[in-house]
Amino acid sequence: MIPRSRLGAVALLGAAMAFGGLVGGIAVSAAEHRDGGPIAHKHGRDAYMARMTEELKLSTEQQDSIRSVLDRHRPQMDSMWQEVRPRFDSVRAIMRGEIRAQLSSEQQTMYQQLIERREREQRERQNAQQD
Repeated sequence: MIPRSRLGAVALLGAAMAFGGLVGGIAVSAAEHRDGGPIAHKHGRDAYMARMTEELKLSTEQQDSIRSVLDRHRPQMDSMWQEVRPRFDSVRAIMRGEIRAQLSSEQQTMYQQLIERREREQRERQNAQQD
């Protein structure tokens, strides 16, 4: 059995990573909207592996070993995310409300469109990963 404090720390780390992804995704979407052009969205295990391979100059053997580590721990990560997700969604809703309060009516409409676009893209990525 994993100690409760350790489980909490891991859950908090997972939430922080997810929050960072959300904030980064919003920034990328904002830049994409501002610049009027597409920006490649790289998410998921394959993109993570590609970044690590490029930045760390991983050998094929290292890539295979790291993929194995990621695959082995994925069920645990998924399980923890399911536990943390409701709290994350609650905080995200509060943050979005506070952000909306800072925006004009026109900006609020654009912000809602940005959120909807990001959520649609995320669903599409998840569907593509499941296929």
